Amino acid sequence: MPVDPEYLRQYYASFSDEGLLAVNRAELTEIAQRLYDSELGQRGLLTSQDAASPANAPAEEAVAEAYPRTPFWSLNLRKAALITAIMGVLGILIPGWSTANSLLAADSSQLSQVRGRIPAIALDYLLGAILPVFYFALYRNKGMLRFSRSSRLAALLGVFGFGLLAAIELWQWISGFIARGTAGVLGHPDYQWMSDDFSALLGPFGRLVFTIPLIAIFRQEGDESDAQIPISKSLRIISRASVIVWGLPLALQLIALAFSPYIFQQVRQAHYRLGNTPPRLADMYEGATYVLLCQVCNFAVPCIIWRSIRRATHARPGAE
Repeated sequence: MPVDPEYLRQYYASFSDEGLLAVNRAELTEIAQRLYDSELGQRGLLTSQDAASPANAPAEEAVAEAYPRTPFWSLNLRKAALITAIMGVLGILIPGWSTANSLLAADSSQLSQVRGRIPAIALDYLLGAILPVFYFALYRNKGMLRFSRSSRLAALLGVFGFGLLAAIELWQWISGFIARGTAGVLGHPDYQWMSDDFSALLGPFGRLVFTIPLIAIFRQEGDESDAQIPISKSLRIISRASVIVWGLPLALQLIALAFSPYIFQQVRQAHYRLGNTPPRLADMYEGATYVLLCQVCNFAVPCIIWRSIRRATHARPGAE
């Protein structure tokens, strides 16, 4: 991911004259050399011989040549992370608003039934909140992130995974919309229904938005230029926390999926004791696989970024 030229410009501008002259110009990339020379020229620190050198062309020309302007919608990991962070916040606020309205509208008997689920609901929202924080930290990072071939392949698989989830959830939403009937939908414009229905539609749309960083990672060439800018400390911390927070439920879900036959036997016996019809084993596998796919997709980008940070750290011993 090419470093922001404006960041480099401000970086060299923050040096004192002595610090700027102490920089080993030979270790800089071509674009960094142009910006470094530009800062020297602005301070009057270039010798006449250096100023006449072809290598010291105006920095603006070098930036324009190395970093041609692209429209905002073009794929870029930082822009993709910002869009995904905004979508992540909406994905928490809108369903949260719907849940709060449902709790406020519930009577005392209904409230007593859901009171025990409130801690689990709150924990679910707290776990979900770490993803927008992670993506915002990824947007703020200007350091170099290199992705291996296997990481880029994993990103591509993640795109297909999110696409599959979006298709499933969109089909479920359309099926529910049709089941309610056009007359019922248009004849009762109830606000709570609209809120719940919009929350359900937000799911597949959010899945598609979450594919944008994965596509940007897959397209990343991972060149070696501009590697001198360190990865931000906040991204290091948040990516590690995200891997832990989303990795533990993923591991537990894998264990649950492996023990599904045993769990099914216990559930079936409990239903028989109560005189109820037990669920099918295929339905349990379908539900567990769907949850597992959701967790794998949410885990993908934090894991890829964390691996990239580890590679960068090992390449520069002692870097934090």
